[in-house]
Amino acid sequence: MKTWTRAEATKGSAAQRKSRPVHEKESAKWIEGLAHLSALKSRCAQTQLVGIGDRESDVYELFAAERPDGVDWLVRAAWNRCARHPQRYLWQAVLDTPAAGYTELLIPARGARTLRTARLTLRYGGVRNSVC
Repeated sequence: MKTWTRAEATKGSAAQRKSRPVHEKESAKWIEGLAHLSALKSRCAQTQLVGIGDRESDVYELFAAERPDGVDWLVRAAWNRCARHPQRYLWQAVLDTPAAGYTELLIPARGARTLRTARLTLRYGGVRNSVC
């Protein structure tokens, strides 16, 4: 696990961050994490390793990066990416996957929104990048 905070001097400079190469961005932490998993894999060859990232880890360079067999990455997607799937796009590919389960989550009241319950559907499957 790696923790960090954005330097005060760089706050509010999102436009500048978007124009830099990925290895100069905050997103580099996800690529570094994949590199650490890949190095660890050589020391535990019989173990399946899975990196887990939030929506911030939905970075093209992470999906395009080389990784050894037995190293996977689970990402909470933020973008409806092109996919090697009959539906061609991620959101539809996920919706076409059978539900693996359901759960309910209590969402607290906030501002004008009242307390509510959200029903979550769990779906999963392997998806590969594609160019549309």
